[in-house]
Amino acid sequence: MSIKSVYFFNSLAALEAAKKNQDGKFLFFYDGTPLEDTLSNCINVPISSFYDFFLQTTYPQVSQLNFDGVDFSDDIKSQITQNITQTITTINNLKIEVINTLLPAEINDKSIGVMLFSFLRHLVEGADENATIELIIKLLNITTYLQTHDFQQSQQILDLISELFKIVDAQETSMNKIFLKFILKQLQDKTGFDKNREECLQMISDYDNIHDIFTNFYYVKYIYKAEDFKLYVKIYAKILFKDNFFDLDIVEQKKKIYKFFYATNYSFGAFEDFKEMYFILHPLYLEAIRLGQDELVMYLYFPLQLSFNGVAQTQEERKYFNDEVERPLESYVKNTLIDKYKLKPNKRKINPNKKKIKVAFLQERIINYSIEKVFYSLIQALANNPSQEYEFVIYDLNFMELLGSDRDEVAKLKALGIKYIDLHHTFYDSAYVFYPLMEKMLKVREQLIQDDVDVLIGMHSRAEYNFLFTTRTAPKQIYWSHGNDEYDLDELDLKISHSNTTDKRFKHFSIPIDLNKYNPDVDMQKVAEIRALYPKDTFILGTIGRLIKLDSEEYLQTVAKIMQENPNTIYLACGGGENIEVKRKVDALGLSDRFYFTGHIDAHIYNHVIDLWLTPFPYGGGEALEEYRNKGKPYVVIYDYKGEDLDLALSFAKDKNNYISIAKKFIHDKNLVKKVTKSYLDHTSKQLNKHTIDNFRKLLIES
Repeated sequence: MSIKSVYFFNSLAALEAAKKNQDGKFLFFYDGTPLEDTLSNCINVPISSFYDFFLQTTYPQVSQLNFDGVDFSDDIKSQITQNITQTITTINNLKIEVINTLLPAEINDKSIGVMLFSFLRHLVEGADENATIELIIKLLNITTYLQTHDFQQSQQILDLISELFKIVDAQETSMNKIFLKFILKQLQDKTGFDKNREECLQMISDYDNIHDIFTNFYYVKYIYKAEDFKLYVKIYAKILFKDNFFDLDIVEQKKKIYKFFYATNYSFGAFEDFKEMYFILHPLYLEAIRLGQDELVMYLYFPLQLSFNGVAQTQEERKYFNDEVERPLESYVKNTLIDKYKLKPNKRKINPNKKKIKVAFLQERIINYSIEKVFYSLIQALANNPSQEYEFVIYDLNFMELLGSDRDEVAKLKALGIKYIDLHHTFYDSAYVFYPLMEKMLKVREQLIQDDVDVLIGMHSRAEYNFLFTTRTAPKQIYWSHGNDEYDLDELDLKISHSNTTDKRFKHFSIPIDLNKYNPDVDMQKVAEIRALYPKDTFILGTIGRLIKLDSEEYLQTVAKIMQENPNTIYLACGGGENIEVKRKVDALGLSDRFYFTGHIDAHIYNHVIDLWLTPFPYGGGEALEEYRNKGKPYVVIYDYKGEDLDLALSFAKDKNNYISIAKKFIHDKNLVKKVTKSYLDHTSKQLNKHTIDNFRKLLIES
């Protein structure tokens, strides 16, 4: 509800208007001397005090002038209107300037009163239209501050809270409204924090605008901090997944899962406590299998995969997921879906005399991340070394639940000249996130069979891969591991890996390295400026990537040992994600003054800033490490190296003690650094030739 404010130059005319409009939608101000008998919505503001009054008042700004009952010429009216309009503009600009000054200011006992008055008045005057992201976040931070600080609110602030409640209550539901209501309730009674934030989650669960929820869900992080994540998950799940969940329409089931998992994932980012969502969703998954709710089974798979395997750091954890999620789905496809949908295995054999063997790379989606960079390098090499024996096609599932594929990344792939097929937009013409997943799987399977695909290569773990592999969609089916060595299904014919795995279940191949991509030109002055931010004459250890990779007691203890033995070192933890657990472990090890969390950075630049990359274990370095070492920089990794290049082997440690010893050598011996990095670059150059691609092609027809 927006209250309109009218300014009269005749007091009696103002009073008459006030008598006719007592529904709370209008306020009437008037010039001249105060009336003796008036109404609460009729307020005296002499023109001489107009500026001071409206600069400080909590009433809404004047939006209309009324000259009824006064004998002013048109020129005088025009001049008055112009002057008041300029005054109002000046007042509004000054108020906005105050808001912009207060938004970044520190919250403390001295500033909080001015902040609350200014912010709440701004919202009242704008009828919530000016409830910006920054303003709501600042108010949420104020409510957090008030949890541990006493503050006596003025009557003006209490009046503004009351007025804003009326405005918000009259509006349609939105994420802004939901969190403004939480803020107002907290300002009224800070003792109701747990109750208020639970009510906030209840309102979100009842709200049906999925786009607004997904876009603005990050507000939740300000009422449930990372340390409260387990509590948040438990409460939100209890609200969403009530006893009647399996009786709901599938779209309603999906909406609840989307609000619970996808909104949380997009806002919080992945970290160890994400497994809490897995342990809540897994029983729903098993029950959906028992009940034969195909669509629900398939829809639950990815939230399970990302909440568990997305943060898993060991192959033991990945085996657990394969046993508890992958294998039950495989059994469900075999024992229920094949018969239900009358699916026959593709028994066709690859014809050795076929003009070209068709190889399909099945991508879940194409976005800018480490797996895609590796994939791009391979496709680029295949495109640059064409074969008369093979036809390569990229099939993109382009799943919409997490915004689908990135157009720029798709364009880069297509520019290489290899055929690309969007398997989502082939069948559906929208980005609707609740598309029929089971129907899409059936259509994709039919498409791949019709396209006469000989070799199907899957490189992720989504329900579609399990379904396509288990129903035998192609004569030859290959899983390409990007770190998950425990992915296993009966209908896989071959497992391949580009990493230095010692797992005998995998055939290894090398990815040709594009040195221009890994080592682009950077402004070295910028590198020097960043190094200058840290203590002078220090040797910089570090890594770049998701912080969850550092959340290992064993790894951090090893880093601590290195830093204790080498007091001239500091550590840069570069990358995104929650760092609370890592910080806690670092503090316990006494390294907090030498351990820096940079947040998201430009990896091309920071790879020149870091002097020695200490590869995390057991998780490994991934694509970020590839870029670092291809700049000719030293690193240490735990890996039982079997190669013949002794110089290259100096980077590989057999155990933690060896890891510490190698790091110490690199810190103190510059000549050794040059020798080892030259050896690695020489090794890399060998991977640039056509021989590497020929080895990959041979794997495709290997029995």
